[in-house]
Amino acid sequence: MQLHFTIGEKNIALEINTSSINREDDEPLPKYSVIEKYRQLGGLRVIFGSDAHECGKLANNFDIVRKNISPEFIVGYIKNRIFVPIE
Repeated sequence: MQLHFTIGEKNIALEINTSSINREDDEPLPKYSVIEKYRQLGGLRVIFGSDAHECGKLANNFDIVRKNISPEFIVGYIKNRIFVPIE
């Protein structure tokens, strides 16, 4: 499958947006099932985003998502077009 080859070879990072989470049982965007499929296709790098429009919502619900995704994921950010791990 071409998508599997591209994700694995290019180390493509997936952005996980937490703005849709208001309760513990809410899901991020993309949903957990899509995040897991990304991992199954060879993806390991994720970037969290919260779409914060005020300081109080910066990094909102990152902790909830982190505990609900595989510990195999490497969380990071992009600097000068390069993925930088933060864990």
